[in-house]
Amino acid sequence: MALSFAGENAVSVSIGLALAHNRIDNDVAAYIVNVGSLSTGGVGNGLTVAVMEQSSITATAVAVAVSAAIGGNVGVAVAGGGAESTNVILTHANAFIQDRLSARRRQGR
Repeated sequence: MALSFAGENAVSVSIGLALAHNRIDNDVAAYIVNVGSLSTGGVGNGLTVAVMEQSSITATAVAVAVSAAIGGNVGVAVAGGGAESTNVILTHANAFIQDRLSARRRQGR
């Protein structure tokens, strides 16, 4: 906010700026590694390895500028406002079974 009062000439300048930068960078993993054998509890029972990742960003950027100039002959007022918001979500979600279990064992052969 800028205010200017003068008998003859008055000039007032006001600038408002708001910046919001948000970043989420997650690595989420669900895995079975280096298992020689694995029992799923009987015939027909499968094995599922799953992962779920939910990221969200809520951002608000607000800029306000108010300017007033009061002068006897000339009064000049300038106001400007700007808002910028940058949101980035970089997430890796992996589910896997690695090593030791052969393809034959995984397929039940």
